[in-house]
Amino acid sequence: MRVHRRIVLGGVGGVVAAGVGLAAVVRHYSRRWIMPPRLVVDPPHGDACQEVHFTADDGTPLYGWFLPAGADRPGVVVCHGYQRALEETFPLGCDLRARGFNVLLFDFRGCGRSGGRFTTIGYEEPRDALAAVRWLQERLGTSAAIGLLGISMGGAVALAVAGQCPAVRAVVADSAYATLSGAVAHRLRTLPPALRALYYLSMRGAEWQCRARVAWVRPVDAARRLRDRPVLLIHGTADDVVPYEHARQLLTALPGPCELWTLTGVPHAMARFHAREEYLARVTAFFARHLTPTPPDRR
Repeated sequence: MRVHRRIVLGGVGGVVAAGVGLAAVVRHYSRRWIMPPRLVVDPPHGDACQEVHFTADDGTPLYGWFLPAGADRPGVVVCHGYQRALEETFPLGCDLRARGFNVLLFDFRGCGRSGGRFTTIGYEEPRDALAAVRWLQERLGTSAAIGLLGISMGGAVALAVAGQCPAVRAVVADSAYATLSGAVAHRLRTLPPALRALYYLSMRGAEWQCRARVAWVRPVDAARRLRDRPVLLIHGTADDVVPYEHARQLLTALPGPCELWTLTGVPHAMARFHAREEYLARVTAFFARHLTPTPPDRR
């Protein structure tokens, strides 16, 4: 009887230990979803790059770099991707400033030098981009023409913000997902079953910790509300993170003037590297067309 009891207790103890171990693993990977490594880069010296601080409407402190091109020039807010920081967008920001745009780069919440404990992969981040637009408006004047350019998660956020903010006159969304749940489902399908279960459980744990659900992040719904706002979508056909089908979904949803630049064989968010000069030419021409006032007819 005692032997039997020991066996039972040992079995129960083993199950409990296994459960505790699994919970610890799930918690660890859950945090990796929503607590990216803090990539912190010091700004270049000189007036060409100015450190700025502003606050989202929920009180989250945000950090950015302003690259001035002139008070009479249009402005562009550039939004980085998931688990990155403004360092990702700095070279692109410099290129846009060299072509005559005032550029604001910033760290989303939970990233870089900005406050906030978690990233929510596009749910709360529109608050941050709205605050960035407001800061740029105050710097350039309320009548200034402002565009948004976002990469991956940043592109999804840009679409969401444009639907809420009339000050945003044009959007470039590079490798944006139509729905976060669709991108996650694609990732799950590529994993072996054991890893798929861990991935799913860790995602649910991340949702619980940051109080946001993957299913709530739907840029395609925001796209339908953009009316006459011009949008340039950029997407590679070899994107294994956000499949090319997402670009088609967004294109179908957009009611106003929109373009889709498709790059054959290009992976996720790599267009600006694979076709740098054409990327800059297309983005610059798009923003110049929609952000620069048309001169009056003097005939």
